[in-house]
Amino acid sequence: MKTFLSFLLVFTLLRAEIYETAEFSEIEKHVAPGALVVFDIDNTLMEPIQMLGSDQWFNYRYQYYIDKGHSKTDALELTLKEYNSVQNVTKVRAVQTGTPNVVSNLQSTGINIMALTARGLALAHRTVEQLDTIGIDLSRNAPAQEEIFFNNGKGVIFRSGVLFCSGTHKGKALFKFLDMIGYKPSSITCIDDKQSMLKEVELLCKERSIPFTGLRYGYLDDKVKQFSPQIAEVQLTHFGRILTDEEAASVK
Repeated sequence: MKTFLSFLLVFTLLRAEIYETAEFSEIEKHVAPGALVVFDIDNTLMEPIQMLGSDQWFNYRYQYYIDKGHSKTDALELTLKEYNSVQNVTKVRAVQTGTPNVVSNLQSTGINIMALTARGLALAHRTVEQLDTIGIDLSRNAPAQEEIFFNNGKGVIFRSGVLFCSGTHKGKALFKFLDMIGYKPSSITCIDDKQSMLKEVELLCKERSIPFTGLRYGYLDDKVKQFSPQIAEVQLTHFGRILTDEEAASVK
């Protein structure tokens, strides 16, 4: 009986589960003492105030260049140039109005918190600025305070509580970083709008015998489906002054 109970306890502790949620605050129910909490940024913590520059716009532009006959590498580079240009000027907002308070509440518990984003080095400084405009400071309870750079196929940097993965494997980037600072959390809780990104972290957690909880965050799912290439194209054409969705829709 003791052997069975011990097995059951280990099995429970090493669980790896991914839940669907449309409420950011749900993450508070899945954080245990000693956990590391990891936030995605785009379409999870924040979004642009218009379609231009959104995560869904990035995917649209990438496919646009593929359809034009560009290689995947060239299409990605062209899209990144546009995306970075827009991010350097666009205003952003929290995906849900209560998001900054949830982050602050979790930080108040003293647990380690950070963000894990596909964004690259070119947007590191700007991203921290954008987060600041919506009242989020991820350096408060970050697992490291120093700036850390390493290679994960591409250059990756940890700055102000954010690990910028430059489009590389999120799980590998996260654990390279944790190894570099000598930190093994008792569990990891992640929230991300992309199931595939949660799976990347989940896989590495299993290999490391670290309990993992993932929340696939779907608050913006309907908005992503309603993305309008026509409105976004008008906004890109008027890039010198980003148009609101309503203004772009009225352009003939």
